[in-house]
Amino acid sequence: MASRTVDLSRGGVFIQMAEPRPMGTLVSMSMQIGDGREITVSGVVVRSVRPEDLSGPPGVAVVFTNVDEPAKSELERLLAEKLARSKTAGP
Repeated sequence: MASRTVDLSRGGVFIQMAEPRPMGTLVSMSMQIGDGREITVSGVVVRSVRPEDLSGPPGVAVVFTNVDEPAKSELERLLAEKLARSKTAGP
């Protein structure tokens, strides 16, 4: 299923989707990041926001449970690039 990541960190991700999976769902996902790089990680849904909820866009918060070293390196690089861009953009 294709979906959109809204918030990415070292420990997890929030994924927007029309039909969120229930809490506790185990997931394995491939994410295309940056300039077409792809990483594969596993995780578990820890929060599910239904479309009828008023707490934000529908989707799921996933905590990573298995990130191999190459994927971890890619995540670190992506987050460092994002931080550098935000520092140069200023307030």
